[in-house]
Amino acid sequence: MARTRSIPLEKWTIDALEARFHLEQVQEHPALAAWLSAEPTLSKQEREFLEQQRQRLAENVNFWNEEELKMQFIAQVLALVEFSQKHYRMFFERTLTATVQDIVLSAKTDMVIATGKSEPQQPFFFLHEYKCERGSDNDPLAQVLLAMIIAYEKNEHKRPIYGCYVIGRNWFFVVLDDNQYAVSLEYSAVQEDLLQIVGILQTMKRIIERSFDA
Repeated sequence: MARTRSIPLEKWTIDALEARFHLEQVQEHPALAAWLSAEPTLSKQEREFLEQQRQRLAENVNFWNEEELKMQFIAQVLALVEFSQKHYRMFFERTLTATVQDIVLSAKTDMVIATGKSEPQQPFFFLHEYKCERGSDNDPLAQVLLAMIIAYEKNEHKRPIYGCYVIGRNWFFVVLDDNQYAVSLEYSAVQEDLLQIVGILQTMKRIIERSFDA
């Protein structure tokens, strides 16, 4: 039996993940294209609420720390989409672990949508929040992709895994399908892109709900 080994989270960069797990970044992927084509379904009151949040973010994004960005903006957007439902819910600050190619992978997720009540079981979507827009040693794409690799290993149906990472005002959406992954261009939450961000999150909810009918 091959010996398993664990590698610390901070050691993983996108280059290391690609090399170790034979990942390939593709510029286009049908699952990502379908996901990003979503149009938001919002009432007049919801649009007004989002405009208030957009203006608030524009005024404060350069000053908020990660917790402030999370609680004062991202949480408001997620609450509008209402991800917590009967068969799945949002989990925060949970650690996921799996053995992939004889390596024990472990990732502490900022937010994961998954089945389960007290512990995440089947993960569908990850969100990684990161405050800085001006340089860092951290690699937010590698961090969210590591969690997605763990989820794909746990995914008995081997469906695509979806994720998102936020750098200040900019949101990036990611799809992992087998050994291929694709990353969207940035969506700026201080511009009209915020409506599209919400539409993409609403579509994620529909994708999750369809999986229970498959």
